[in-house]
Amino acid sequence: YQSVANAYAVLGKIALAQKEYDKAVSYFEINENFALKSGSKALRAHALTNIGISKFYLGDTQECLSYFENALQLRLEVKNVSFICDAYLNLGGMYFELGDLEKAEENYQEGLKIAVEFDKFSSQLEMLVAIIEVKNAQNEPVADLEKEYDRVKALYSKKLVEKNAVDVK
Repeated sequence: YQSVANAYAVLGKIALAQKEYDKAVSYFEINENFALKSGSKALRAHALTNIGISKFYLGDTQECLSYFENALQLRLEVKNVSFICDAYLNLGGMYFELGDLEKAEENYQEGLKIAVEFDKFSSQLEMLVAIIEVKNAQNEPVADLEKEYDRVKALYSKKLVEKNAVDVK
């Protein structure tokens, strides 16, 4: 079931890339069905996210939001920190698109909190950029957030240099 789910995920990604959004939804729905049969919550969450993205492109923002919320719940159960952060970023982005800046920021802040707790620097950077976007839309100051972004970016760069040095050895 997992292999079939993955095959339909690839077909859905191809349809999405070709801007055939209805076809993408169809493939991702089959993908989600096989992911459900496989028992893999991670695969299912990924399928729901992809359906949500496709629905967004179709202009179905409320459905998109629902899929993103369901994907987040599954990702919280799976406890994969990177995917949880991604889910909060998706939800925040959808609320931002809907003009609900308060809920957008709530989701970005929750994702940032988790990213900080688990030293997920790339997720921290994504969340900070998103929060800065919200603050800019509200005409609020962002200097402190920009400093934090620079600090996290420097830490991330240092960590990558250290990792690459170990890999070379």
